[in-house]
Amino acid sequence: MVFNFRQSSASVVVHYLSRMKKEMSLETVLAIPCPTCNAGPGEGCQLGGGEPRIYPHRDRRLVAKDLMTRSGGMPHMILVNLEQT
Repeated sequence: MVFNFRQSSASVVVHYLSRMKKEMSLETVLAIPCPTCNAGPGEGCQLGGGEPRIYPHRDRRLVAKDLMTRSGGMPHMILVNLEQT
């Protein structure tokens, strides 16, 4: 039996973005600076060569998720929590 697991990169990105939207919005993730590439709040993450990434770095998403948890799921409180840490 032969299985073909090929997926277009567009379908993978769409799946990822739809899953991310359920967890938190892109605006929420971009509200904090990226600890990996040092992108500032509101800026997109970059690859090592300076090219833009399709989605934020994993560490940035994890920090945003942690701050959302601390703020009780209120995105507008994410910057308040960031200033307190």
